[in-house]
Amino acid sequence: MSGARVSVVDPILDAAAELFEKRGYDEVTMEAIADRAGVGRTTVFRRYESKTQLLAGIVESFFDAFSAYTADRELDTTEGEAPVVRAEHVLRALREFCERRGPLARVAFGARNLPWVRPRLDQEPERIGRLARYCLGPASARPLLCCFFVEALRHAAAEPAAGGAPGRLACAAEAVRVLGTLAGGTPSTGGGTSGTAESA
Repeated sequence: MSGARVSVVDPILDAAAELFEKRGYDEVTMEAIADRAGVGRTTVFRRYESKTQLLAGIVESFFDAFSAYTADRELDTTEGEAPVVRAEHVLRALREFCERRGPLARVAFGARNLPWVRPRLDQEPERIGRLARYCLGPASARPLLCCFFVEALRHAAAEPAAGGAPGRLACAAEAVRVLGTLAGGTPSTGGGTSGTAESA
């Protein structure tokens, strides 16, 4: 459902994510973020006291926005599908989301487990849990499967090297198929995400 909205994200966080991805976290100043966002330096500091808080904001904002995006696609109304099919729905939704907000997603996945960021996150585990429950059902209680699930999403969101999109997406599609099988589903055998990956 390509018409699904991407919920509003603070432009400061979008700007920070773009700069962090392009230049690296250590090379980006709060002033550069303010310039990129088109706001004053004091506005940035009023909302985010440090770059660490900005990173935590990017992680939380991504999972908020992606959760809203998948909710708009009404994934939860699909009943009776195997976990692997549900996982492929989420993977496709993530690729569509990344077409609009790729830096936000990629920086969020890269930063979410940093030791100086993790303590600042409030609802992120709950947001991931919702997607994991949708894809895995009762198997979402298995921590290893949840970790595998998040890694598959992270891999799918990653910016591919030139000419490398089909291979990367096919690999992510294979990961979610294995994930669905482990969760008790039946692997899909054609079209699905693999077809989308090859045409991306």
